[in-house]
Amino acid sequence: MFNGNEFGFSVALELSVFGLLVLFWVWNSQLVDASLVAENALVYSLIQDGTNVKENVRSWLQQSDAEYNDKLLSCGALIVMELRKQVLEETEFTCSAGIAHNKMLAKLASGLNKPAQQTIVPSDSVKEFLGPWPIKKMKQLGGKLGDSLQSDLGVSTVGDLLQFSEPKLQELYGFNTGTWLWNIVRGVSGEEVQSRILPKSHGSGKTFPGPRALRSFDRVSHWLKQLCEELSERLLADLDQNKRIAHTLTLHVRAYKSSDTDSQKKFPSKSCPLRYGALKIQEDALSLFHAGLREYMGTQGAKCDKHQDYAWAVTGLSISANKIIAVPQVRTKVVVNTLP
Repeated sequence: MFNGNEFGFSVALELSVFGLLVLFWVWNSQLVDASLVAENALVYSLIQDGTNVKENVRSWLQQSDAEYNDKLLSCGALIVMELRKQVLEETEFTCSAGIAHNKMLAKLASGLNKPAQQTIVPSDSVKEFLGPWPIKKMKQLGGKLGDSLQSDLGVSTVGDLLQFSEPKLQELYGFNTGTWLWNIVRGVSGEEVQSRILPKSHGSGKTFPGPRALRSFDRVSHWLKQLCEELSERLLADLDQNKRIAHTLTLHVRAYKSSDTDSQKKFPSKSCPLRYGALKIQEDALSLFHAGLREYMGTQGAKCDKHQDYAWAVTGLSISANKIIAVPQVRTKVVVNTLP
């Protein structure tokens, strides 16, 4: 699992059986330079003793009596190393990665040794790895269930929860949740890696806090132009890559009045049919802004000439394209003229 904080994306890696068999042959034939992998990877259980980490990793990778599951991790380390190398070459961005036996462990490991590192969590290190993690930092335990564990059982870390048996957890939290808790603190998770889902909308926005607030139509128009150009690029890329088209343009504005006599009133969001092209999107967005401003300020309050102080200030602008659907495939008939 790649960590998204450095590069801005997450990638899940699924290994085919055939691919693993090939990698096993390559690895066992010693065609892989373990020293190269050791330069780019950390093994969780080998980074705690303060000795030569890279040498320890190299030895771990080359152990002939390794368990089957750890050999799989070694293959994963090689693949992820090559992927990270390609990301750096093609984008000039670094990324971190976690290699473990399930998605949950890999995700946690990916953020452990940033920047630009990959961390392997062997099977026999799972308990040591998870033990110090705060309960509230675990996925699905950040809300009421995590609060209940802390208040009712007096636990603060994953390791603290190991003392409770599965029947006890089932008694307290129900059969399914109790079993899930018992498994999760032992690093057992059946959560599947999901393919990336296409976004349901595209958006672009910017904030203007404090003295940077927009107080004129010219400034609003300037920034709407920038945002619309960015949105247009995303829409065209989606159309080209995914054959999808958006149908609705929506403008969201955060603003306040200089007089502030009605601070509870919010600037209304406005929508209209979306027309493709940066200039058309900008025209429509500006029209939506004027329509929203008239409703927000009243007809007279929205009218200001260039010699007047504006009675409003904009602290946030965002535009979004919604109702994205696949472009219908058009079937055409080819008519052949048989006449002489």
